[in-house]
Amino acid sequence: MKYFKRFLMLAFIVLLGVFAYRNQSYLGTRVDLVFLRQPVSMMLGFWMVLCFLFGLLIYMVIDMPRDIARKRELRRKSQEIARLQYEMNRHLNAPGPDQPRIASNPDLEKRLGL
Repeated sequence: MKYFKRFLMLAFIVLLGVFAYRNQSYLGTRVDLVFLRQPVSMMLGFWMVLCFLFGLLIYMVIDMPRDIARKRELRRKSQEIARLQYEMNRHLNAPGPDQPRIASNPDLEKRLGL
C-alpha cells in the first residue's frame, strides 16, 4: 500500500507539471477578486494554489479528529491484547507440583510496564 501511495503522489506531481507547462500563458493572467469589499489581484496560478491549500486544510480539520480517535483506539486494543497474552502465559506457565516454571515473555512485560 505504501508503494501505491507513492506512485499516486508521483503521478499527481507529473500531472501538475504537465498542466502548468501546457497552460503557462493562462496561469500568468491576472485575476481580480473582491473579498469583503476589498479588491485583490493575483495571478490565476496563485489563486489555484491558494484554493488547493485551503481545501487541503479543510480536509485535515475534518479528518484529523477521526484519525486521532482511531489511533487511540488501536493503542488501547494493543495494550488489552498484550495484557491478555501476559495473563494467558502466566496462567499456562504456572508451576504445578511436578513442573518447572518457564520464563515469561519480557516483551509483553515491557509493553505492559511490568
